[in-house]
Amino acid sequence: MRLADFYARIAPFLLGEASHPQAVESLYGQHAPSPDADRLAIYGRFCRLHRHETIEGVYSTLHQCLTRQLGEECWSSLIAAYFRAHPMHHFELNHNAAAFPQFLQTADLPSLLGDRQLPKFAAELADFEWWEWQTLTAKDDEADRDLDGGALRLHSSVELRPYQYDFVGWLDDCDEDARPIEPEREATMVLFWRNRSLSARRDRVSPVELQLIKAVFEGVPIDEALARRIGVPLPELAELLLDHHQAGIVIGSAGSVYSA
Repeated sequence: MRLADFYARIAPFLLGEASHPQAVESLYGQHAPSPDADRLAIYGRFCRLHRHETIEGVYSTLHQCLTRQLGEECWSSLIAAYFRAHPMHHFELNHNAAAFPQFLQTADLPSLLGDRQLPKFAAELADFEWWEWQTLTAKDDEADRDLDGGALRLHSSVELRPYQYDFVGWLDDCDEDARPIEPEREATMVLFWRNRSLSARRDRVSPVELQLIKAVFEGVPIDEALARRIGVPLPELAELLLDHHQAGIVIGSAGSVYSA
């Protein structure tokens, strides 16, 4: 058997698209040698395990929620369907999980879940967990090397994401055992970033903080004119800017921060 033909026959099984008996028959016909068929089963389990680890390594809270509400079988069906729609393509395993939030929004879920329904917050929770992981693992940016030099600017890891649920409060305010089954429905804006010690952080941001972040991003001076436009006293705005500078959200020369 030529190598290309071999891969064409074994690939559907390794991708979870064909059963072990189907793969055995495709490769060996009716009379498969037992050791080879057994080894093939091991490879199949290995690939399935990697698919689960890829998703569950990033979306651990979502995994807990969905298995609790829908069961392990439905969770496994979602993972199998996801990788049929988005086959592994990247050497870094977790990177292959990037499209999972979108998949939960657009997939034909009734055909996968039957009469069970995905929680309404599931896709947004997946996005939230993806950005937690992305913030933690993103490559360092050369522009972040000098945290206290150059113009005031946002750290390259800063990401703002809107959600209809308060995931931060849900995850941080209760121990896991006492956590409600669903987060509170409340529109929030969440800021993801890496602090000065390169630890991943995320927190809700207020409207004033959003205005400040926007000003820094656009290079607008943090001065009396901006304070009046935002509607807060300049000392309060300067203190907020200093807090963000110390947290690593804003980086650059601290002189203007302390003298504002």
